[in-house]
Amino acid sequence: MQLFQRLMSVGVSCAPVLTVEEAHALDHTTTLEMVAEFEGYRGPGIAIKLDRTPGSVRLPPPGIGAHSREILGRFGMDDQKIEAFFQSAIVK
Repeated sequence: MQLFQRLMSVGVSCAPVLTVEEAHALDHTTTLEMVAEFEGYRGPGIAIKLDRTPGSVRLPPPGIGAHSREILGRFGMDDQKIEAFFQSAIVK
């Protein structure tokens, strides 16, 4: 924080690097509703709010591997090959 304050005092345009928790704790983060909270999930919301199309986060992000089979299938892989990937832990 000292470096940030020194740089700002001499006119260098900069900002501190914050952890997610620190960013979520800022007053303007709450005021602008920039945090999305769902059952057990807390993450970034929509930072830019447009008047006619403000946007919103309605679902939490999928878990790791939640769509692996579907995506591999879209690339033309058959069920046997996909299952082999799972068995060898290449994908989750």
